[in-house]
Amino acid sequence: MKHLSIALLLAAACCPIAEAVIYNASWDNGAGTTASGTFDIDTAALLNPGFNPNSGAWLTGMSITIVNALPGNAPGGTYTLSAQNFASLNLTQAVDMSAELVGQAGFSGGGLSVTLANGMWHTHGNSSLSNDAAGWPATDMQLVSFILAGPTGVPDIAAWLSSVNNAQRTYSAGYNMIVVALEGAHHRPLMSYDDMGKERATWVTGDFANSSRRRDVNVSSGEVGTSWKAGANGVFGVAAGYGSQREDLALDGRNDVDGKYMFAEYDHRLASGWIVSVLGMVGSWDAEILRGYLDAGVPDHSYGETGVATRTARLRFDAPTLATVGGFGLSPFVSYSVTQTEVDAYTETGGAFPASYDAQKHQSEEGRLGLVGTRDLTASTRLRLSFEAIHRFDGQGPSLTGQDITGGVAFELDGSDPSPDCVRYGLDIDHKLTPTTMLSISAFGSSTGEVPDVSGAISLRHAF
Repeated sequence: MKHLSIALLLAAACCPIAEAVIYNASWDNGAGTTASGTFDIDTAALLNPGFNPNSGAWLTGMSITIVNALPGNAPGGTYTLSAQNFASLNLTQAVDMSAELVGQAGFSGGGLSVTLANGMWHTHGNSSLSNDAAGWPATDMQLVSFILAGPTGVPDIAAWLSSVNNAQRTYSAGYNMIVVALEGAHHRPLMSYDDMGKERATWVTGDFANSSRRRDVNVSSGEVGTSWKAGANGVFGVAAGYGSQREDLALDGRNDVDGKYMFAEYDHRLASGWIVSVLGMVGSWDAEILRGYLDAGVPDHSYGETGVATRTARLRFDAPTLATVGGFGLSPFVSYSVTQTEVDAYTETGGAFPASYDAQKHQSEEGRLGLVGTRDLTASTRLRLSFEAIHRFDGQGPSLTGQDITGGVAFELDGSDPSPDCVRYGLDIDHKLTPTTMLSISAFGSSTGEVPDVSGAISLRHAF
């Protein structure tokens, strides 16, 4: 389960508030008196990275802040923790306290709520918190439960965080828009298309992709481009395109992204027959996000708009035909691509619990190793079969940070790890309609990964 941390922004006029993890909490003094407030774990002073849980070598200065919790005391107060207070819980870092307590105390369900028994935590002398399994004075307030805090009026914090996390789809959408173009007509070098004996060519292409196994995403794009020979062994091409994505979210929410991109590629054939190609793409996208969530059991929605920018570069090497099997000429290839994705900060409108989101930025890196088999079916029709293994070199995606507007509750949600490996397989059919006009169709499938489940393209090329 991914770590979720949520911080409450407390108003302060004279000094900044340290980053913290806030829990709604309740206390019981054992005599029928209860109190409620917040349980604030200060994450500004984490444990030493070299901490040994069995040595008790905790970093000094860690604190718990009680707000409006203790009857008879002024609202708020800071209680310093000594090493022995945390030692029995065997924590690795303060922000993981909820996960650690699940294994140490009575688990109360819901994934985030924990009940402490046997007087494990209680105020001691109103100056510190201590671990006293043997018992505790009746005048002290025992911490009996806590749960991650959220906007006032939201009964299910985990569900609220899940709806907020849908904003991560916007980052993914920007990446998908570039991938679909590269998975479509540009999954092969320009030089791999027949030049039909001419110096220049133009094309019109439509790409599509769908993913339904892990998410419900449909992407399409179209472009127009032109290419020309650059010297005896080179080809240079440019194109402009438009793409859109539609993704359905929970409770009739959606994530719609569309925009424009530019493309440029240079291919060079070496004396050995290898083709070296360098490709670059930039995209500018507009995202509209309708986030669905429950407000007192009734579906509600908040709406947001933001901008997404993507930049991609790919280096690829295609070998000449190295062997022939069953009439297919076999040619291996290898490629490496880097994609940078940036999402602008934005604020939602409408609904009971709109939120604001900070900007995101991430760089993904991908390598491919594949094999292409080519065979002429007729004088005017060529078949290409391809298989490729894909590996992602980058790690966890960008975290999502921001805050609920109505309650001033900040959140920090970890990014997800990409599926590191998958395979992709498919075919291309190039058919000459006339000596200078060619129709190309491609269709691909893949194993579960970061590439679309199915994708394809259709393009019409004319040489002159």
